[in-house]
Amino acid sequence: MGIINWIKNKFSHSKQVAKFPDFVQDYLQIFDKKIDYNTPIEETWFVILDTETTGLNVDKDEIISIGTVKLFDKSIDLFESKSLYLSDRTVHNYEAISIHGTMPNEGEVINEFEVLKILLPYLNSCIIVGHHISFDITMINKLLKKYGLPKLKNQIIDTNTLMKRIENPISYAQSSGNVNSYSLDELCLRLDIETKQRHTAAGDAFLTAIVFIKLLEILKKRGITNTKQLIT
Repeated sequence: MGIINWIKNKFSHSKQVAKFPDFVQDYLQIFDKKIDYNTPIEETWFVILDTETTGLNVDKDEIISIGTVKLFDKSIDLFESKSLYLSDRTVHNYEAISIHGTMPNEGEVINEFEVLKILLPYLNSCIIVGHHISFDITMINKLLKKYGLPKLKNQIIDTNTLMKRIENPISYAQSSGNVNSYSLDELCLRLDIETKQRHTAAGDAFLTAIVFIKLLEILKKRGITNTKQLIT
C-alpha cells in the first residue's frame, strides 16, 4: 500500500513538472541553485522593466505592454531593449495614463502567451529594477497564473525605495520603507533628468534606467559596491 502510494505520488509529481513548457522549465532551472549575489554591481546584469496597464486595479485590469532595457556596468544596452504589446486590450481607466502611461498600442502586437515566451528567457537570472516595481511584478505574475505558470523568481529593486534609502537612511532602516514617497517625475526632477520619453512602457523603462544609474553612483560613494548590499 505504502509503495503503491509512493509510486503514484512520484508519477503525479513528474506529470506536474512536465506540464510546464520548455521555456518555463529552462527559466526555473536557473534558480534551482542558489545564486551568488556577492558580486560587484558593475558585473551584474539588471533588467529595467515597466508595464502599461488598462488601469490600476490589480484584480480587474490587464497589461497593455511591457517595456524593458538591460543594464550592465552602468551602461544601457539598447540592443537588448524590448517593447512587447499585448493584443485585445482596452483602456477603461484613464487615471492610469498619468501614472503608468497607458497609451494606444504601437508596433507589433502579440498574444499573451507569446509575450511570456519572450519575457522569461529574456529575464534569465537578471535582477529586475523598476519604479513601484511591485505593481508591475504583480501584474506579470497574474498573467503567469492565468496560464498555470509559477511566479517570477528574480530579485527585484524599486528605485522609489532606493531613493528613500539614500535620502532618509535612518527612517528606512527602522521601517519597511514607504514606496509611495516619490513619483518617477519627482525623482527625475531631483536628479536633473529630462522626462521627454514619459508615458510609454519602453520610455519609462529607459528613464528608470537613467535614474537607477544615478542612484548607483550615489550609493557607491556611500560604500555600496556589491549586489548583495544593494538588495539588502
